[in-house]
Amino acid sequence: MARGNSTFGALFRRPGVVYPIHPTGHLRLPRPKRPFAGQQQRWRRHLSGREEEEEEEEEDEEEEEDEEASGGGGGESAGREEDVVFVVQGNMQSHRRNYPELTRCLEAMCSTGRDNYQLVAVGARGDLPDDVRRMQCVEQRTTEWRHLEYPEFYANISAAHFVVTAAAGHDYEYDKATSTVPTALLLERPLVISSTLLDAYPCLRKSRVHSMVANDDLCLNLQTAYDLTTEEYDEMELEARDCKLEMWRHARETVAGMASGWTLD
Repeated sequence: MARGNSTFGALFRRPGVVYPIHPTGHLRLPRPKRPFAGQQQRWRRHLSGREEEEEEEEEDEEEEEDEEASGGGGGESAGREEDVVFVVQGNMQSHRRNYPELTRCLEAMCSTGRDNYQLVAVGARGDLPDDVRRMQCVEQRTTEWRHLEYPEFYANISAAHFVVTAAAGHDYEYDKATSTVPTALLLERPLVISSTLLDAYPCLRKSRVHSMVANDDLCLNLQTAYDLTTEEYDEMELEARDCKLEMWRHARETVAGMASGWTLD
């Protein structure tokens, strides 16, 4: 299992790929806009420094040919070559995150052939439970980062395809707040979230793909997210962006309303 450190400019690692952090705190790599259609090739070309326009055109042509060969539909899901990156953020403590359930679900995915994924844990304190180390498939696909500076913290979350809440207990669905949802929306990252928690956010409640992924079964949620087509993932990313903008509008209206009601003695 790879471990991170607090050095600014640290690397976000997973087997075979290195994600350099720009000195400004932003990833040099683009966001995983199309994780299910040739993203790995774009990453490799970028990391090798070969960014000639000619190669980009050749790659685009190859992707178009692949899509036409597959019927022009949503592309591959289970059995794809590209890795799907799930990220969990926050303190790595069992009373805050249901790590046993999360790792059990991810281990079960391997047995169904859904093994092209990475789990990234980005937290401030604590450590992932020993359960992870007892699950060979998950252990080999897990990267742990602790005590990151904020630019690195957000850059690594932004590089993932899905942010997973995996909240421990039902308190977070009724009388506790979680930073995971606003963090994901701030970075316009799709969420793997329970249907109850999804319903607490009006701007997500009406989202088609988020609603499709959100159930009360974490294992089912992860599998559904993994199996999304390229078009469904793109739609889910737009849903996260629209939700962020709606929340910003509501916040501005609330502050403006409060300001208009202020009086000076």
